[in-house]
Amino acid sequence: MKAIEKELKSCPFCGGEAKIEHIEDSYLCYAICTKCHATAQGFFNYPGSNSEEKSVHAWNRRVGELPAADVQEVKHGYWQNKYRSGTTIKEGVVSSCCDMWNNRKSQFCPNCGARMDGEER
Repeated sequence: MKAIEKELKSCPFCGGEAKIEHIEDSYLCYAICTKCHATAQGFFNYPGSNSEEKSVHAWNRRVGELPAADVQEVKHGYWQNKYRSGTTIKEGVVSSCCDMWNNRKSQFCPNCGARMDGEER
């Protein structure tokens, strides 16, 4: 147990020392800061589960060490008031991004996913 505790990084929130805790009633194992009590993901501790290693890995993971994600540029648009004729006349909105008809304004276009924040790029 002592060897694993030495592998734990300091707390990312307060800099305190971390340790591995076991909850015997639920067979749970997790890392916890001894100063501010921040915790990482817990794992069930059953024979052969290597839950302590998983707990150390979960605690030591930091945002700066994660790989960058593939992301797409946000598409923007706005709603335009329109009337649609058919058997009855309805008032609604049409998106500037893809001319999608909608009977109510929403935060995102239901057709293309554009953020409807009043900007058009």
